Amino acid sequence: LMLVSALLPFMVLTAEFAVWRFKVNHAKELTAHRTLSLTEDGVEQTRDDRQGKGFEKWSDFDCVYETATLFMFYRSAKQLTLLPKRAISDELMPEVRKILECNTLK
Repeated sequence: LMLVSALLPFMVLTAEFAVWRFKVNHAKELTAHRTLSLTEDGVEQTRDDRQGKGFEKWSDFDCVYETATLFMFYRSAKQLTLLPKRAISDELMPEVRKILECNTLK
């Protein structure tokens, strides 16, 4: 118990330092404006800090989860793309759900 109480602050500080270092090293990427376009074929992503477009077929995703505030597109256990629901208009939400339902259950 003493060992755990002695190591816990160190573990928390190590994790906090790792997050801080990531934010410092990737500040430009973290603030980049991204645009996702969902199509019947897959997801196209553009970023204002990079030239060109990225495209992933629906088969490239392991799964897509919907939470109360966002959609999570999992490519692997360590790679995911987040799509906040606030970025989708109320009129488009049924169409987005339809596209996701049709393509993520295959």
